[in-house]
Amino acid sequence: MSELTRRIEESLGRWGTNPVLTELGPRGEIVSVGPEDLQFRIRSMTTILRQGGIDRDTVVALFLSNSIDFVVVILALIYLRAVPVFAKKEYRFIELTTIFRDLSPGAVIAESSFVPMLSPFASGRGLLVREGTGRFTVVNPTSSTSKTSGISDQWVSINCTYRGTGTLVGSLALEKQYLHGAKVLQAGLQSTPGESLLYPLPLSHIFTLVGCLFTPLLYGLTGILATTIHPRVILSSFETLGVNHVTAVPEVYRLLLRSVKEGQKFSSLLTFVSGGSRLEIEEYDELSKAFSVEVLHGYGLTEFTPIARNSRGESRAGTVGRVCDGVEVKIANPDDHGRGEILVQSESMFGGYYNRPEETFLAIRDGWFHTGDLGHFDQDHLVFDWETKNTYKMNGVIVDLEEVRSAVLSATVARDARVIIEGYSIVALLETPLAVDIESEEMRVQEVLKHQIAAYKIPRKIRRA
Repeated sequence: MSELTRRIEESLGRWGTNPVLTELGPRGEIVSVGPEDLQFRIRSMTTILRQGGIDRDTVVALFLSNSIDFVVVILALIYLRAVPVFAKKEYRFIELTTIFRDLSPGAVIAESSFVPMLSPFASGRGLLVREGTGRFTVVNPTSSTSKTSGISDQWVSINCTYRGTGTLVGSLALEKQYLHGAKVLQAGLQSTPGESLLYPLPLSHIFTLVGCLFTPLLYGLTGILATTIHPRVILSSFETLGVNHVTAVPEVYRLLLRSVKEGQKFSSLLTFVSGGSRLEIEEYDELSKAFSVEVLHGYGLTEFTPIARNSRGESRAGTVGRVCDGVEVKIANPDDHGRGEILVQSESMFGGYYNRPEETFLAIRDGWFHTGDLGHFDQDHLVFDWETKNTYKMNGVIVDLEEVRSAVLSATVARDARVIIEGYSIVALLETPLAVDIESEEMRVQEVLKHQIAAYKIPRKIRRA
């Protein structure tokens, strides 16, 4: 048994009567599980996984929707010492090609609705299909030759991310990364057993895994997994479920700000934890006043999360807080304002990019991870300024603008293209002859891209350069 699973077992053993997990449905439906039920489900899932040939050292790509079932699958895989690849159901041909070529999963677990999308890639691999709540079917068993011996001795998971080079990479997460991340996040949150934390973030993100799954599990909080970002449902749940803490990206908090009624009170709320993208100072203040909460904004990456976070009692608007214990940060080549690239070093650092030695070498130099983000220190608080790598955070999800550019060029008659950000939208600028009708080209390219890349990456507007 690994240290992570041992710690989870100990926590569940002293849990008490509050639910471990609550699933909040799109119409406000509520399903909860206690510690005994969760442990039973994990044991049942490990049996199903073994029937499908999944065991120690099997690399398993996950294409699942947020649910208690998804949590059970994650925990069962970790208990078996298999290695989950956290992918997304939004991925299409280009992303899927990279995952199955470079990360080479031996097995796939997917929602039944996503199986047709996977069919060109899943041939010869193990396939388990989720056909409804608690119902998984082994379609193809996993071959024993698909395992990579010893991989689970080093890494717990492979998390998909981008570096702005135009292609997806798999970040190798260590067990101590999860344990350290949960420890320092709890130190900032200062929660007590029996409290609850609601999150509407996809479980495919390491921010969600560390901050919303393992932190509550290890420190006795009920994790409320919202399967919707509809503000009416989430605001209503604050009262019906007595929510104490919320973890979300700034885009979700903007939705809540636009929907909350003047004078509306939520007596149980204590904190709003924010991460994934930039939270402006005015938004920080508006959230604090509208919901009477302390806003705790933080900073991390798929390769290492969290790097810095605001703590209760000392949060400061416009910053991402103090650097976490066990993490070193320095600003490389600072300008006259002290602004430069954020470099990170820690014993809990990620293990590089799976099967991508060149990207690993470029990212980690002289023991320091080069984040590709610009920042500076405001006294003892870190400030995130902007990204220098060719990426953009869309609702907390990394979009590689070079990948989008390549996809656009493959779908257009244009000689060249640029992909830029305007406001909160992705825009493509095409270098085309004047004879090309740009409005017709926009419609055609957007239709082609629906099958090539995730929908949130498709340029909202396409113009002539």
